[in-house]
Amino acid sequence: MELFEFLLQMIEPTSLTDKQKFSYTTHLFNYVINFVVEEYEQRMLQISLEEGKKENTHADLSQFKLLQRMHEEGMFRLIGSDELFNSGILLLLDGIEQRVKKV
Repeated sequence: MELFEFLLQMIEPTSLTDKQKFSYTTHLFNYVINFVVEEYEQRMLQISLEEGKKENTHADLSQFKLLQRMHEEGMFRLIGSDELFNSGILLLLDGIEQRVKKV
């Protein structure tokens, strides 16, 4: 609750409605919480894929063309990184900023 209150205090001075403030703060809060959960799940997938390579039995990503390409390009190494987390936070904050400018 303290973190939620702190996030709300950060946008309190804006011209957003209370409903918008609550909504945007909830989305930001959920992003942070879900990032940790998703990071864990993605790491488990990465471990599985790496073990498949070691055993010469490749995990079958053939039905997922985009994910397969991104895995081959090393994108999965970004999972759990500060870079990926920060880009998500910036995306959310940019969206909130655009909403503030409209009000």
